[in-house]
Amino acid sequence: MTRQGLFTVKTFLNLAMLLNDSERAKQLRSLMLNIATNTITRLAGGNTKYINQRDEKFLLASYYNENYNRKFRDALKNYVTDKTDRAKYPNYNDKVYKVIFRENAADYKRLLELSKNDKVRETLYAEVLSAISSFENTVAEELKKKSLQLGRTLTRDETDEVFENTAKHPSFEPQVELARRNMASLDNGLRNKQHEHLSEYIYPLNKDDYERFLGEKSKALTDRINDNLKMLKRLKDK
Repeated sequence: MTRQGLFTVKTFLNLAMLLNDSERAKQLRSLMLNIATNTITRLAGGNTKYINQRDEKFLLASYYNENYNRKFRDALKNYVTDKTDRAKYPNYNDKVYKVIFRENAADYKRLLELSKNDKVRETLYAEVLSAISSFENTVAEELKKKSLQLGRTLTRDETDEVFENTAKHPSFEPQVELARRNMASLDNGLRNKQHEHLSEYIYPLNKDDYERFLGEKSKALTDRINDNLKMLKRLKDK
């Protein structure tokens, strides 16, 4: 008599994580993880581009990133002279992305098959947003400082120098490494997307990684906003 059983996604993933002792076990593990990825896609409504927002860390990281990004935009506007003013922010926004995850906005959108109207930062993981926030905040401060020292706005070459010096600062290395590791590995495991320039950062996902986006603590962004509405209002009033 054949016996059949039903497993939750979490239980199925737990079983897959136990298979690692032999080559055949690894092959079965890979097959089970592929099934899990397809299930994730289905649970995400057929598209995993916003699966990052199911992470409980995303909402706060996104809120703070919006504030630091506004500070970065203001610094470019107030302290940088550029003949192509309309392209100033897109150009330097791409520089930020290349520092953090080695791709510009167009490359990233193409890889994730995002539409023209999709916003890149709404699809980024919390660690990536935090690294971007830290970098933009520091660049904004350094642009202001250098402009005040010189008593004028900065040229493009001078602005590029600020970017390069900030990117080389050792304090950013841990954040950038974590951001790249998460982007490369989570996109590979959850979205089935491989970032060519981050291949050395890919690691196999474990059950805790899947738990972040499918487990009890994960939920749709609209549900999370409703749960945290009072907290968001307090932050906004500060």
